[in-house]
Amino acid sequence: MSKTCPFFGKCGGCKFDFTATDYKQQKMRTLSNVPTTGDAIWIAPGVRRRADFAFAGGAFGLFEQGTKNIIPVQNCPNVVDEINDILPKLAGLPWGGAGACLITLCDNGIDITITSSVPYFTPEFRDAAIKLPAIRITWNDKIIKQTEQPIVNFSGHVVPYPAGAFLQPSVAGADALRDLVVSRATGARRVADLFCGLGNFTFA
Repeated sequence: MSKTCPFFGKCGGCKFDFTATDYKQQKMRTLSNVPTTGDAIWIAPGVRRRADFAFAGGAFGLFEQGTKNIIPVQNCPNVVDEINDILPKLAGLPWGGAGACLITLCDNGIDITITSSVPYFTPEFRDAAIKLPAIRITWNDKIIKQTEQPIVNFSGHVVPYPAGAFLQPSVAGADALRDLVVSRATGARRVADLFCGLGNFTFA
């Protein structure tokens, strides 16, 4: 198996190495018994706009596969450049306690949502965090920094992005799913949008 991601097989983030030259062949072998109605849609590596990292014991990164150990990660080949640019700065924060750090690239900047069993951040953490190039940072719903409301766009409709809300990992993936749903719904007299999230399908 060709492997190019330096963390694949170490961190528990990905089942496949999306950057491997034979990734598509690997994936299609696992789907060989699944009936399909069209060609596969492939999302390129390096376009993921949201990623969940972990922190504990002052370390920041991704969990080692099958453990609670944290592998330091300051550059992930699966995420957009904007997230990779901020990872070293996040790794350098004076982290306390343990928890998760969701980084999302919204249409107007980076949103950071931190959840932790520790209810409060320290003054040292706050002072360091507000220097990050992010438009909003929250810790357990407490706002550390906000310079503007994060937003996302669906079919020309601008929607405020709630901290920690779900988005399809990539814009390309969201577009592909939306186009598939819209094409299948063409001509339908009624459409029920269940669990509609922020509106990727609704507005279309």
